[in-house]
Amino acid sequence: GTRGTLVSVLAHKLPKQVVASSNLVARSINRKGTTCLPRAISLLISRYRLWAQAQGYSPKTISHVSQTVEMFERFLGGVPDAGRISGDDLRRFIAYLRNRQTWSDCPNRRKRLLSPTSINTYVRAVRAFWGWLEREGTIGTNPLVSVKPPKKPRLLPRIYSEDQLRTILKAIERQPRERAIIELFLDSGMRLSELTGLELKDLDLKNLSIRVYGKGGKERLVYVSPGTALRLQDYITARPANGVEEHVFLTADGRPLSPVRIQKILSLIGEKIGLGEPLAPHR
Repeated sequence: GTRGTLVSVLAHKLPKQVVASSNLVARSINRKGTTCLPRAISLLISRYRLWAQAQGYSPKTISHVSQTVEMFERFLGGVPDAGRISGDDLRRFIAYLRNRQTWSDCPNRRKRLLSPTSINTYVRAVRAFWGWLEREGTIGTNPLVSVKPPKKPRLLPRIYSEDQLRTILKAIERQPRERAIIELFLDSGMRLSELTGLELKDLDLKNLSIRVYGKGGKERLVYVSPGTALRLQDYITARPANGVEEHVFLTADGRPLSPVRIQKILSLIGEKIGLGEPLAPHR
Protein backbone atom coordinates (compact mmCIF):
# COMPACT_ATOMS: atom_id res chain seq x y z
CA GLY A 1 0.00 0.00 0.00
CA THR A 2 0.87 3.68 0.19
CA ARG A 3 2.56 3.25 3.59
CA GLY A 4 4.75 0.43 2.30
CA THR A 5 5.73 2.49 -0.75
CA LEU A 6 6.66 5.47 1.47
CA VAL A 7 8.81 3.32 3.73
CA SER A 8 10.53 1.82 0.68
CA VAL A 9 11.26 5.29 -0.77
CA LEU A 10 12.65 6.56 2.55
CA ALA A 11 14.82 3.48 2.92
CA HIS A 12 16.43 4.17 -0.46
CA LYS A 13 17.15 7.80 0.48
CA LEU A 14 18.58 7.15 3.95
CA PRO A 15 22.19 5.96 4.46
CA LYS A 16 22.41 2.18 4.72
CA GLN A 17 23.85 2.27 8.26
CA VAL A 18 20.90 4.36 9.51
CA VAL A 19 18.38 1.96 7.98
CA ALA A 20 20.25 -1.03 9.40
CA SER A 21 20.40 0.57 12.86
CA SER A 22 16.70 1.39 12.81
CA ASN A 23 15.83 -2.15 11.71
CA LEU A 24 18.00 -3.57 14.50
CA VAL A 25 16.22 -1.52 17.16
CA ALA A 26 12.80 -2.33 15.71
CA ARG A 27 13.55 -6.08 15.68
CA SER A 28 15.01 -5.93 19.19
CA ILE A 29 11.75 -4.83 20.86
CA ASN A 30 9.54 -7.74 21.80
CA ARG A 31 5.86 -7.74 22.66
CA LYS A 32 6.51 -7.13 26.36
CA GLY A 33 8.49 -3.97 25.63
CA THR A 34 11.88 -5.42 26.58
CA THR A 35 14.74 -5.40 24.12
CA CYS A 36 16.73 -8.26 22.66
CA LEU A 37 19.85 -6.18 22.05
CA PRO A 38 23.16 -7.63 23.33
CA ARG A 39 23.18 -7.71 27.13
CA ALA A 40 26.89 -8.18 27.82
CA ILE A 41 27.96 -6.16 30.85
CA SER A 42 30.71 -4.20 29.08
CA LEU A 43 28.26 -2.86 26.50
CA LEU A 44 25.63 -2.12 29.12
CA ILE A 45 28.10 -0.20 31.29
CA SER A 46 28.92 2.02 28.31
CA ARG A 47 25.20 2.67 27.79
CA TYR A 48 24.74 3.37 31.50
CA ARG A 49 27.60 5.89 31.55
CA LEU A 50 26.11 7.76 28.60
CA TRP A 51 22.65 7.76 30.19
CA ALA A 52 23.97 8.89 33.59
CA GLN A 53 26.01 11.71 32.02
CA ALA A 54 22.89 12.91 30.18
CA GLN A 55 21.00 12.82 33.50
CA GLY A 56 23.63 15.04 35.12
CA TYR A 57 25.01 12.45 37.56
CA SER A 58 28.36 13.35 39.08
CA PRO A 59 31.49 11.73 37.56
CA LYS A 60 32.19 10.21 40.98
CA THR A 61 28.80 8.46 41.09
CA ILE A 62 29.09 7.21 37.50
CA SER A 63 32.58 5.87 38.13
CA HIS A 64 31.56 4.18 41.39
CA VAL A 65 28.59 2.36 39.84
CA SER A 66 30.56 1.33 36.74
CA GLN A 67 33.57 0.03 38.69
CA THR A 68 31.38 -1.81 41.19
CA VAL A 69 29.46 -3.59 38.42
CA GLU A 70 32.76 -4.53 36.78
CA MET A 71 33.95 -5.96 40.11
CA PHE A 72 30.67 -7.91 40.43
CA GLU A 73 31.17 -9.32 36.94
CA ARG A 74 34.76 -10.36 37.70
CA PHE A 75 33.58 -12.09 40.86
CA LEU A 76 31.07 -14.12 38.82
CA GLY A 77 33.71 -15.03 36.25
CA GLY A 78 32.03 -13.03 33.48
CA VAL A 79 28.41 -12.18 32.71
CA PRO A 80 27.55 -12.77 29.02
CA ASP A 81 23.88 -11.97 29.64
CA ALA A 82 22.73 -9.54 32.35
CA GLY A 83 19.27 -11.08 32.22
CA ARG A 84 20.56 -14.34 33.68
CA ILE A 85 21.74 -12.84 36.97
CA SER A 86 19.89 -14.06 40.08
CA GLY A 87 19.43 -12.79 43.61
CA ASP A 88 21.68 -15.59 44.84
CA ASP A 89 24.50 -14.23 42.68
CA LEU A 90 24.35 -10.96 44.60
CA ARG A 91 24.09 -12.80 47.94
CA ARG A 92 27.29 -14.71 47.11
CA PHE A 93 28.92 -11.38 46.23
CA ILE A 94 27.90 -9.98 49.63
CA ALA A 95 29.41 -13.02 51.37
CA TYR A 96 32.62 -12.47 49.38
CA LEU A 97 32.76 -8.79 50.34
CA ARG A 98 32.36 -9.62 54.03
CA ASN A 99 35.66 -11.53 53.86
CA ARG A 100 37.48 -9.19 51.50
CA GLN A 101 40.32 -7.07 52.83
CA THR A 102 41.05 -3.50 51.90
CA TRP A 103 44.30 -2.90 50.00
CA SER A 104 44.41 -6.63 49.17
CA ASP A 105 46.55 -5.86 46.10
CA CYS A 106 49.04 -3.69 48.03
CA PRO A 107 51.39 -5.79 50.21
CA ASN A 108 52.83 -2.74 51.99
CA ARG A 109 49.49 -1.28 53.10
CA ARG A 110 47.76 -2.13 56.36
CA LYS A 111 44.88 -4.52 55.69
CA ARG A 112 41.48 -4.78 57.36
CA LEU A 113 38.09 -6.19 56.44
CA LEU A 114 35.70 -4.02 54.46
CA SER A 115 33.38 -2.05 56.71
CA PRO A 116 29.60 -2.66 56.64
CA THR A 117 29.24 0.84 55.20
CA SER A 118 31.54 0.00 52.25
CA ILE A 119 29.71 -3.27 51.59
CA ASN A 120 26.36 -1.46 51.71
CA THR A 121 27.65 1.05 49.15
CA TYR A 122 28.82 -1.69 46.76
CA VAL A 123 25.54 -3.58 46.98
CA ARG A 124 23.45 -0.46 46.40
CA ALA A 125 25.50 0.32 43.29
CA VAL A 126 24.85 -3.15 41.81
CA ARG A 127 21.14 -2.94 42.64
CA ALA A 128 20.92 0.53 41.12
CA PHE A 129 22.48 -0.71 37.88
CA TRP A 130 20.04 -3.62 37.54
CA GLY A 131 17.17 -1.29 38.43
CA TRP A 132 18.26 0.91 35.53
CA LEU A 133 18.33 -2.13 33.23
CA GLU A 134 14.71 -2.87 34.16
CA ARG A 135 13.56 0.73 33.64
CA GLU A 136 15.29 0.82 30.26
CA GLY A 137 13.53 -2.39 29.20
CA THR A 138 16.80 -4.29 28.84
CA ILE A 139 15.55 -6.94 31.28
CA GLY A 140 11.96 -7.86 32.09
CA THR A 141 12.19 -7.82 35.88
CA ASN A 142 14.93 -6.89 38.31
CA PRO A 143 16.05 -10.12 40.06
CA LEU A 144 18.02 -8.19 42.69
CA VAL A 145 15.18 -6.10 44.09
CA SER A 146 14.53 -8.60 46.91
CA VAL A 147 18.17 -8.63 48.07
CA LYS A 148 18.52 -6.16 50.92
CA PRO A 149 21.88 -4.40 51.39
CA PRO A 150 23.61 -5.07 54.73
CA LYS A 151 22.63 -2.49 57.33
CA LYS A 152 25.05 0.34 57.94
CA PRO A 153 26.01 0.92 61.57
CA ARG A 154 24.53 4.07 63.07
CA LEU A 155 27.52 6.15 64.07
CA LEU A 156 27.22 9.07 66.42
CA PRO A 157 29.06 12.21 65.27
CA ARG A 158 32.48 12.63 66.89
CA ILE A 159 32.32 15.30 69.57
CA TYR A 160 35.55 16.89 70.81
CA SER A 161 35.97 18.42 74.23
CA GLU A 162 37.07 22.03 74.65
CA ASP A 163 40.49 20.88 75.82
CA GLN A 164 40.88 18.67 72.74
CA LEU A 165 39.88 21.53 70.44
CA ARG A 166 42.39 23.87 72.08
CA THR A 167 45.09 21.21 71.68
CA ILE A 168 44.19 20.72 68.01
CA LEU A 169 44.27 24.43 67.21
CA LYS A 170 47.50 25.00 69.13
CA ALA A 171 49.20 22.19 67.19
CA ILE A 172 48.50 23.90 63.87
CA GLU A 173 48.68 27.57 64.84
CA ARG A 174 51.66 28.12 62.51
CA GLN A 175 50.07 26.23 59.59
CA PRO A 176 47.62 28.62 57.85
CA ARG A 177 46.16 26.01 55.49
CA GLU A 178 45.54 23.37 58.16
CA ARG A 179 44.15 25.99 60.56
CA ALA A 180 41.74 27.28 57.90
CA ILE A 181 40.58 23.75 57.05
CA ILE A 182 39.98 22.75 60.68
CA GLU A 183 38.18 25.96 61.62
CA LEU A 184 36.02 25.79 58.50
CA PHE A 185 34.99 22.22 59.30
CA LEU A 186 34.21 23.09 62.91
CA ASP A 187 32.39 26.33 62.16
CA SER A 188 30.30 25.43 59.12
CA GLY A 189 29.54 21.70 59.34
CA MET A 190 30.68 21.51 55.73
CA ARG A 191 31.16 18.10 54.10
CA LEU A 192 34.57 16.94 52.97
CA SER A 193 33.48 16.95 49.31
CA GLU A 194 32.07 20.47 49.67
CA LEU A 195 35.27 21.83 51.21
CA THR A 196 37.41 20.13 48.57
CA GLY A 197 35.38 21.73 45.77
CA LEU A 198 35.50 25.29 47.12
CA GLU A 199 36.68 27.94 44.66
CA LEU A 200 37.65 31.54 45.32
CA LYS A 201 34.48 32.80 43.62
CA ASP A 202 32.41 30.91 46.21
CA LEU A 203 33.77 32.98 49.09
CA ASP A 204 32.08 36.17 50.29
CA LEU A 205 34.15 36.76 53.40
CA LYS A 206 32.95 40.34 53.88
CA ASN A 207 29.44 38.99 54.41
CA LEU A 208 30.73 35.86 56.19
CA SER A 209 29.06 33.55 53.66
CA ILE A 210 30.28 30.70 51.46
CA ARG A 211 28.45 29.10 48.56
CA VAL A 212 28.83 25.31 48.51
CA TYR A 213 27.63 22.60 46.16
CA GLY A 214 26.45 19.46 47.92
CA LYS A 215 25.20 16.08 46.81
CA GLY A 216 23.44 16.14 43.47
CA GLY A 217 24.88 19.58 42.72
CA LYS A 218 22.53 21.25 45.21
CA GLU A 219 23.63 24.78 45.99
CA ARG A 220 23.41 26.35 49.44
CA LEU A 221 24.95 29.08 51.55
CA VAL A 222 26.80 28.46 54.79
CA TYR A 223 27.83 31.15 57.22
CA VAL A 224 31.02 31.40 59.24
CA SER A 225 32.25 33.43 62.17
CA PRO A 226 34.50 36.48 61.72
CA GLY A 227 37.37 34.43 63.19
CA THR A 228 37.01 31.69 60.57
CA ALA A 229 36.73 34.28 57.80
CA LEU A 230 39.99 35.81 59.05
CA ARG A 231 41.73 32.42 59.02
CA LEU A 232 40.57 31.83 55.46
CA GLN A 233 41.85 35.25 54.39
CA ASP A 234 45.20 34.60 56.09
CA TYR A 235 45.57 31.33 54.19
CA ILE A 236 44.51 32.78 50.83
CA THR A 237 47.13 35.49 51.28
CA ALA A 238 49.85 32.95 52.09
CA ARG A 239 48.94 30.14 49.69
CA PRO A 240 50.91 29.33 46.50
CA ALA A 241 50.22 32.16 44.06
CA ASN A 242 50.29 30.63 40.60
CA GLY A 243 47.59 33.02 39.37
CA VAL A 244 45.70 30.21 37.66
CA GLU A 245 44.17 27.78 40.14
CA GLU A 246 40.76 28.84 41.42
CA HIS A 247 40.38 26.17 44.10
CA VAL A 248 40.77 27.51 47.61
CA PHE A 249 42.84 24.74 49.20
CA LEU A 250 46.02 23.81 47.39
CA THR A 251 49.08 21.61 47.75
CA ALA A 252 52.51 23.18 48.22
CA ASP A 253 53.03 23.14 44.44
CA GLY A 254 49.70 24.84 43.70
CA ARG A 255 47.42 21.91 42.80
CA PRO A 256 43.93 21.39 44.28
CA LEU A 257 43.84 19.28 47.42
CA SER A 258 41.97 16.02 46.91
CA PRO A 259 39.60 14.53 49.52
CA VAL A 260 42.17 11.78 50.19
CA ARG A 261 44.90 14.37 50.77
CA ILE A 262 42.73 16.32 53.22
CA GLN A 263 41.92 13.10 55.10
CA LYS A 264 45.67 12.42 55.29
CA ILE A 265 46.23 15.92 56.72
CA LEU A 266 43.58 15.32 59.38
CA SER A 267 45.10 11.92 60.18
CA LEU A 268 48.54 13.47 60.70
CA ILE A 269 47.09 16.13 63.00
CA GLY A 270 45.38 13.43 65.07
CA GLU A 271 48.68 11.54 65.36
CA LYS A 272 50.59 14.70 66.22
CA ILE A 273 48.47 15.51 69.26
CA GLY A 274 48.14 11.87 70.37
CA LEU A 275 44.42 11.68 69.73
CA GLY A 276 44.64 7.99 68.91
CA GLU A 277 42.51 8.42 65.76
CA PRO A 278 42.25 10.71 62.72
CA LEU A 279 40.18 13.86 62.97
CA ALA A 280 36.82 13.06 61.40
CA PRO A 281 35.26 15.47 58.88
CA HIS A 282 31.59 15.35 57.92
CA ARG A 283 31.30 13.22 54.77
